[in-house]
Amino acid sequence: MAIAKHRTKVDLVEREILRKIERGELTPGTVLQQRDLARQLDVSPTPVREAFRRLEMAGILHSNAHGVEVAERVTADDETTRRVLAVLEGLGVELILERATPDDLAVLRARNERYRTGSIEECHEAHWQLHLGMFEIARSTVLTNHLRLLWSLVDTASSARRSREESAAHHTAILDALASHDAELAKRLMREHHSHKPALD
Repeated sequence: MAIAKHRTKVDLVEREILRKIERGELTPGTVLQQRDLARQLDVSPTPVREAFRRLEMAGILHSNAHGVEVAERVTADDETTRRVLAVLEGLGVELILERATPDDLAVLRARNERYRTGSIEECHEAHWQLHLGMFEIARSTVLTNHLRLLWSLVDTASSARRSREESAAHHTAILDALASHDAELAKRLMREHHSHKPALD
Protein backbone atom coordinates (compact mmCIF):
# COMPACT_ATOMS: atom_id res chain seq x y z
CA MET A 1 0.00 0.00 0.00
CA ALA A 2 1.51 3.30 -1.08
CA ILE A 3 1.45 6.18 1.37
CA ALA A 4 -0.23 9.35 0.09
CA LYS A 5 1.89 12.44 0.61
CA HIS A 6 -0.99 14.61 1.85
CA ARG A 7 -1.40 12.54 5.04
CA THR A 8 1.15 11.52 7.60
CA LYS A 9 2.13 7.89 7.81
CA VAL A 10 0.88 7.77 11.40
CA ASP A 11 -2.56 8.99 10.27
CA LEU A 12 -2.77 6.34 7.59
CA VAL A 13 -1.69 3.52 9.88
CA GLU A 14 -4.25 4.63 12.46
CA ARG A 15 -6.99 4.85 9.83
CA GLU A 16 -6.18 1.38 8.48
CA ILE A 17 -6.38 -0.15 11.96
CA LEU A 18 -9.72 1.58 12.57
CA ARG A 19 -11.02 0.42 9.20
CA LYS A 20 -10.16 -3.19 10.01
CA ILE A 21 -11.88 -2.94 13.41
CA GLU A 22 -14.97 -1.27 11.95
CA ARG A 23 -15.33 -4.01 9.33
CA GLY A 24 -14.77 -6.84 11.77
CA GLU A 25 -11.39 -7.85 10.34
CA LEU A 26 -9.78 -7.21 13.75
CA THR A 27 -11.78 -8.48 16.71
CA PRO A 28 -11.32 -7.93 20.47
CA GLY A 29 -8.29 -9.82 21.74
CA THR A 30 -6.49 -9.83 18.36
CA VAL A 31 -2.76 -9.21 18.92
CA LEU A 32 -1.31 -6.68 16.49
CA GLN A 33 2.20 -7.32 15.24
CA GLN A 34 4.11 -4.08 14.70
CA ARG A 35 6.51 -5.45 12.11
CA ASP A 36 3.82 -7.28 10.14
CA LEU A 37 1.63 -4.19 10.01
CA ALA A 38 4.57 -2.00 8.98
CA ARG A 39 5.36 -4.40 6.15
CA GLN A 40 1.73 -4.55 4.98
CA LEU A 41 1.48 -0.76 4.87
CA ASP A 42 4.98 -0.20 3.50
CA VAL A 43 6.09 2.01 6.39
CA SER A 44 8.80 1.83 9.05
CA PRO A 45 7.90 0.58 12.55
CA THR A 46 7.95 4.14 13.94
CA PRO A 47 4.55 5.34 12.60
CA VAL A 48 2.99 2.00 13.56
CA ARG A 49 4.28 2.42 17.12
CA GLU A 50 2.89 5.99 17.25
CA ALA A 51 -0.49 4.86 15.86
CA PHE A 52 -0.60 2.14 18.54
CA ARG A 53 0.07 4.80 21.19
CA ARG A 54 -2.73 7.05 19.92
CA LEU A 55 -5.26 4.23 19.75
CA GLU A 56 -4.29 2.94 23.18
CA MET A 57 -4.94 6.43 24.62
CA ALA A 58 -8.37 6.36 22.95
CA GLY A 59 -9.18 2.97 24.51
CA ILE A 60 -9.31 1.10 21.21
CA LEU A 61 -6.11 -0.87 21.80
CA HIS A 62 -4.47 -1.96 25.03
CA SER A 63 -1.14 -3.46 26.04
CA ASN A 64 -0.66 -6.60 28.11
CA ALA A 65 1.81 -9.46 28.45
CA HIS A 66 0.97 -10.67 24.93
CA GLY A 67 1.61 -7.32 23.27
CA VAL A 68 -0.83 -4.79 21.83
CA GLU A 69 -4.38 -6.12 21.50
CA VAL A 70 -7.70 -4.85 20.21
CA ALA A 71 -9.73 -3.82 23.26
CA GLU A 72 -13.22 -5.03 24.07
CA ARG A 73 -15.92 -2.85 22.54
CA VAL A 74 -18.75 -1.21 24.45
CA THR A 75 -22.29 -2.25 23.60
CA ALA A 76 -24.42 -0.08 21.37
CA ASP A 77 -27.04 -0.07 24.13
CA ASP A 78 -24.73 1.92 26.42
CA GLU A 79 -26.65 5.12 27.20
CA THR A 80 -23.58 7.34 27.58
CA THR A 81 -22.13 6.13 24.29
CA ARG A 82 -25.37 6.81 22.42
CA ARG A 83 -25.63 10.31 23.91
CA VAL A 84 -22.05 11.19 22.97
CA LEU A 85 -22.58 9.90 19.42
CA ALA A 86 -25.79 11.92 19.10
CA VAL A 87 -24.10 15.11 20.33
CA LEU A 88 -21.12 14.73 18.01
CA GLU A 89 -23.29 13.98 15.00
CA GLY A 90 -25.57 16.86 15.92
CA LEU A 91 -22.58 19.21 15.92
CA GLY A 92 -21.87 18.22 12.34
CA VAL A 93 -25.33 19.04 11.02
CA GLU A 94 -24.67 22.76 10.54
CA LEU A 95 -21.47 22.04 8.60
CA ILE A 96 -23.23 19.44 6.47
CA LEU A 97 -26.01 21.89 5.65
CA GLU A 98 -23.48 24.53 4.59
CA ARG A 99 -21.64 22.21 2.22
CA ALA A 100 -23.89 19.38 1.02
CA THR A 101 -24.88 19.42 -2.66
CA PRO A 102 -27.82 17.58 -4.26
CA ASP A 103 -25.29 15.13 -5.71
CA ASP A 104 -23.88 14.46 -2.22
CA LEU A 105 -27.35 13.66 -0.88
CA ALA A 106 -28.10 11.45 -3.89
CA VAL A 107 -24.99 9.38 -3.10
CA LEU A 108 -26.09 9.03 0.53
CA ARG A 109 -29.60 7.97 -0.52
CA ALA A 110 -28.11 5.30 -2.77
CA ARG A 111 -26.03 4.01 0.13
CA ASN A 112 -29.14 3.90 2.31
CA GLU A 113 -30.94 1.84 -0.33
CA ARG A 114 -28.01 -0.60 -0.46
CA TYR A 115 -28.16 -0.77 3.32
CA ARG A 116 -31.91 -1.53 3.19
CA THR A 117 -31.82 -4.18 0.45
CA GLY A 118 -28.29 -5.61 0.34
CA SER A 119 -26.73 -8.74 1.76
CA ILE A 120 -25.40 -8.78 5.33
CA GLU A 121 -21.93 -7.84 4.08
CA GLU A 122 -23.30 -5.10 1.80
CA CYS A 123 -25.57 -3.84 4.57
CA HIS A 124 -22.69 -3.42 7.03
CA GLU A 125 -20.49 -1.64 4.50
CA ALA A 126 -23.29 0.62 3.21
CA HIS A 127 -24.32 1.60 6.75
CA TRP A 128 -20.77 2.54 7.63
CA GLN A 129 -20.29 4.46 4.37
CA LEU A 130 -23.60 6.26 4.86
CA HIS A 131 -22.74 7.59 8.31
CA LEU A 132 -19.13 8.35 7.42
CA GLY A 133 -20.21 9.97 4.14
CA MET A 134 -22.45 12.46 5.92
CA PHE A 135 -19.59 13.75 8.01
CA GLU A 136 -17.02 13.71 5.24
CA ILE A 137 -19.31 16.28 3.57
CA ALA A 138 -18.75 18.50 6.63
CA ARG A 139 -15.02 18.47 5.82
CA SER A 140 -14.04 18.65 9.50
CA THR A 141 -11.07 16.40 10.19
CA VAL A 142 -11.47 16.83 13.94
CA LEU A 143 -15.14 15.85 13.91
CA THR A 144 -14.68 12.91 11.53
CA ASN A 145 -11.70 11.55 13.46
CA HIS A 146 -13.57 11.73 16.78
CA LEU A 147 -16.54 9.93 15.27
CA ARG A 148 -14.33 7.24 13.73
CA LEU A 149 -12.72 6.61 17.10
CA LEU A 150 -16.07 6.37 18.85
CA TRP A 151 -17.64 4.16 16.16
CA SER A 152 -14.64 1.83 16.48
CA LEU A 153 -15.34 1.44 20.19
CA VAL A 154 -18.98 0.46 19.68
CA ASP A 155 -20.11 -3.09 18.98
CA THR A 156 -23.35 -2.44 17.10
CA ALA A 157 -23.95 -6.16 16.66
CA SER A 158 -24.37 -6.51 20.43
CA SER A 159 -27.55 -4.49 20.49
CA ALA A 160 -31.14 -5.59 19.95
CA ARG A 161 -31.56 -2.78 17.46
CA ARG A 162 -34.58 -1.74 15.41
CA SER A 163 -35.14 -3.61 12.15
CA ARG A 164 -33.17 -2.72 9.05
CA GLU A 165 -36.33 -1.26 7.47
CA GLU A 166 -36.91 0.99 10.50
CA SER A 167 -33.28 2.08 10.53
CA ALA A 168 -33.36 2.85 6.79
CA ALA A 169 -36.52 4.91 7.38
CA HIS A 170 -34.63 6.90 10.03
CA HIS A 171 -31.81 7.51 7.54
CA THR A 172 -34.33 8.68 4.91
CA ALA A 173 -35.91 11.12 7.36
CA ILE A 174 -32.49 12.52 8.30
CA LEU A 175 -31.54 12.96 4.64
CA ASP A 176 -34.90 14.61 3.92
CA ALA A 177 -34.27 17.07 6.77
CA LEU A 178 -30.81 17.83 5.40
CA ALA A 179 -32.24 18.31 1.90
CA SER A 180 -34.78 20.80 3.25
CA HIS A 181 -32.10 22.59 5.31
CA ASP A 182 -34.01 21.97 8.52
CA ALA A 183 -31.17 21.91 11.04
CA GLU A 184 -33.31 21.47 14.16
CA LEU A 185 -35.22 18.54 12.68
CA ALA A 186 -32.02 16.90 11.45
CA LYS A 187 -30.44 17.20 14.90
CA ARG A 188 -33.52 15.77 16.60
CA LEU A 189 -33.63 12.86 14.18
CA MET A 190 -29.94 12.19 14.81
CA ARG A 191 -30.67 11.97 18.53
CA GLU A 192 -33.63 9.67 17.96
CA HIS A 193 -31.57 7.47 15.65
CA HIS A 194 -29.09 6.76 18.43
CA SER A 195 -31.75 6.45 21.14
CA HIS A 196 -33.37 3.57 19.19
CA LYS A 197 -36.77 5.27 19.27
CA PRO A 198 -39.07 3.88 16.57
CA ALA A 199 -41.10 7.07 16.12
CA LEU A 200 -40.12 9.76 13.64
CA ASP A 201 -42.83 12.32 14.44
